[in-house]
Amino acid sequence: MAMPALLSLEPLFASPLLRFGVPDAEGLNAMLLAEVSAMRAASPGIARSNRQGWHSATDLFERTEPGCALLRRHVLDAARQAALALAPDLDLAAIAVQGEAWVNVNGPGAFNVPHEHPGWTFSGCYYVAMPETAEARGGAIEFLDTRMGVAAFGLAGSDTFSGKVACRPAPGEMLIFPCWLKHWVYPHDAAAERVTIAFNLRCVPRRRQGGSGGGATAEVRAADRPS
Repeated sequence: MAMPALLSLEPLFASPLLRFGVPDAEGLNAMLLAEVSAMRAASPGIARSNRQGWHSATDLFERTEPGCALLRRHVLDAARQAALALAPDLDLAAIAVQGEAWVNVNGPGAFNVPHEHPGWTFSGCYYVAMPETAEARGGAIEFLDTRMGVAAFGLAGSDTFSGKVACRPAPGEMLIFPCWLKHWVYPHDAAAERVTIAFNLRCVPRRRQGGSGGGATAEVRAADRPS
């Protein structure tokens, strides 16, 4: 007897997680670690979702150090790919990208509480240093499903029916996901520090400049801070 033919699989209300590998990450990470060390020496940091650890100001896209500038370009390239993967017909020339970025340094026992980043399009994280830990999930980022009843009668082994999904990206990897996807970071037991650079991106229509019809700069710009 013939079986039904699958016509399509449409991921309704999906929570996409896009993973990128950054080229020449070893050199970039060495630059970033030196720049982060200087930032920490100059600032006590701020408190956001972090518990213990060090959180920089959210001005990384405005900084001129070579590592920060190079990472900004990689983030912009990844954001363009993410936008086209999710909206293939999007006219990239018609949008500008605003953003903010900051450093998270988590030593032993430090973690980030569950949170999301409202008011943006994408959130993401670049991994500079990820220490080896005795606990398999030490330092992992975990994403939480906010839908009700999703795990009632699911399919074993399918993230589609899981209430939470964790991953431990390697140094040189970048994650991009919708800003509303709730996430948190596990504490770790390693002596070394977990160093990441988190960011938010907002895709907005380009502003017209004078009568020329030109758009705003294509580079990631510091965002107007939402109230």
